[in-house]
Amino acid sequence: MRPLILALGGVVLVAGTAFAASRDFWQDGPSTGPITMAMTRMPTGPVVHVQPECTLDGVPGSLKSADGSAPKVPGAPGGPVPAGFIPVRAIFCSSYGDNKSTTATQLETRDPVLLAQLMTAYSTASVAKLGDRCTLDMQFDPAVALVDAQGTAIMPGPPRDTCDKVVSPVRDVLKDARWTVTRSATTPF
Repeated sequence: MRPLILALGGVVLVAGTAFAASRDFWQDGPSTGPITMAMTRMPTGPVVHVQPECTLDGVPGSLKSADGSAPKVPGAPGGPVPAGFIPVRAIFCSSYGDNKSTTATQLETRDPVLLAQLMTAYSTASVAKLGDRCTLDMQFDPAVALVDAQGTAIMPGPPRDTCDKVVSPVRDVLKDARWTVTRSATTPF
């Protein structure tokens, strides 16, 4: 009988420790409340037409305007994807800088699965939301050009969450490894 009581006591002790550790994790973790679904803010305004190529001229992550006059810099609001628009390729302009230089890169995909994921991400109507904490950092619209079979290129505006951040499905698709680097240029400071 005594070994049984000691074994049960050990199980209770281990279970109690695990519960306390998990309780501490949840109390001190990044979440401030339950996970809920929140409606996103969809882009409004006119469709933004661009050229299907990145500038790579020192303006970080920018597309050329449709008329070629000035770069379409991320942060300027993109418009919605027009109904019935079916992209056959997508261009993503990216840039990275350090104290010595800035490298601008043009990435492209023609992968139908990745294009479908991109279209789904840009039409995300709701996202999971952890608590109510928002950070003060800004997020610009990613410099993405969607190109249809006729060669029409648009810069879509991404949906944004309640904290005015680009929704995670868009960010996740842009991080996908299936994008191919097609051009790159480094500008020294």
